[in-house]
Amino acid sequence: MHGKSGSAFVLLFGKKQKFCLRTPLMAGDTSIESFKSALNDNHEWPCFYTFKFIVPQAKTAEVLSLFADDPVAERPSKSGRFISYTMELHVESADHVLSIYNRVSHIKGVITL
Repeated sequence: MHGKSGSAFVLLFGKKQKFCLRTPLMAGDTSIESFKSALNDNHEWPCFYTFKFIVPQAKTAEVLSLFADDPVAERPSKSGRFISYTMELHVESADHVLSIYNRVSHIKGVITL
């Protein structure tokens, strides 16, 4: 989702699905530190982390180019206007997760879950 400032939002579920944290990815924002802390509290690094993006049809090639070497599952929306991409990537740290979200957040119209 995108906030009023155009920043991407991230939805994080804990290992036991007991909470969710929705936080904007904006440089210098304390919510990034909260998100990073939640990642560290709920994951042991390195690990596999599931990313999910909902992408406007016109931006699919741009998103897929960021994950050219990674396995990606896709599912089109009923309307065909969006494609949902899910990928489980091996990540080394919370910073690694944030860097992946940051790369995708620069693509306009992408919803990050």
